[in-house]
Amino acid sequence: MAIQETRILKEQQSLMVAQQSASVLPYVTSNKRFELRRDTAVRVTYNVVNTGVGPALLSNLTITLDGEAVRADSLATVIQRTHPAMAATQVLSNTMVEGILPVDADVGLFTLEFDLRRTDFGAVTRFMDHVRVDICYCSVYGNCWTYHPDGWNQRTEDCRPPIQIE
Repeated sequence: MAIQETRILKEQQSLMVAQQSASVLPYVTSNKRFELRRDTAVRVTYNVVNTGVGPALLSNLTITLDGEAVRADSLATVIQRTHPAMAATQVLSNTMVEGILPVDADVGLFTLEFDLRRTDFGAVTRFMDHVRVDICYCSVYGNCWTYHPDGWNQRTEDCRPPIQIE
């Protein structure tokens, strides 16, 4: 009888811990928006959003262009050097690489403006596939995930919370 009660107590405790973790589960995703500005420009804004029910502790946020890491505030400069036909101008940049993303937060990482007199809208949308954002984030209980823009986020042990969690 005592063995069965111990097993039931362990199962209840395990269930309680799972419910506790789920009550503050973050879920980080992105939003890439294309906005036509007159007939001569298109603005591309890339935001990071926490659509979960708990804060996301960002442990690492990396922007890459053609697989090479680049800072948000130098993205247009790198594009101009490596892809001069794209005619990109930096409008907004956020140099955040870690921090806390509250529930429902929608943070702009960068906004680029492309001159449609030198390139076309289709080329811009295709080009933006060369830009990738990778994010490692954790819950307040220390469970961590990697953000994948082309699929579900995956649980990982490769990133650590940016703050000590006790």
